[in-house]
Amino acid sequence: QTCALPILRNAFPLGAATMHMGQTGPSSRTTIATIAGGGFATNAPVKNAPMVEPSGVLLDPQGRGFYVLDNTNGTSLLRFVNATNAAVTLGGVTIQPGSINLIAGGGGGDSETANDTDLTFATGMAVDTTGNAVYLTTPFIGYIRAINVGTQDFKIFNQTIAPGKIKNIYQ
Repeated sequence: QTCALPILRNAFPLGAATMHMGQTGPSSRTTIATIAGGGFATNAPVKNAPMVEPSGVLLDPQGRGFYVLDNTNGTSLLRFVNATNAAVTLGGVTIQPGSINLIAGGGGGDSETANDTDLTFATGMAVDTTGNAVYLTTPFIGYIRAINVGTQDFKIFNQTIAPGKIKNIYQ
């Protein structure tokens, strides 16, 4: 039996992401292709970007690529892989075609700027249907956070969030 991952294969033009699963025995095989990670850079081609402990992948509803939640040293980083042939800007961060870049996390404190804040250890994520907001759950501190990755302010639970900013919407 073969199990293909067509969503990733179709969303990411630079490499196959297909896994073949057969029955146990000499004729069975498993093939997994790396589509991101394995290097030591940021804002880099996806195979050159470091991944420590990727814990989640979320497709962008606008078809631009996918988000990756990567946990490292007790905190999380939210990255985006651009699977298009054009540059994509999310929350003020430009990601070149076939590249990955940091969207949120990596900072040392509790800043309102998404890529200057410490996300702590995020365990879940979701994106709204417009592709303009990413939501993260951080159970160790009891927060649900919203990141505006769009180009205009948006409002949720009586809070206005500017592009490139993050706010706690539940604590």
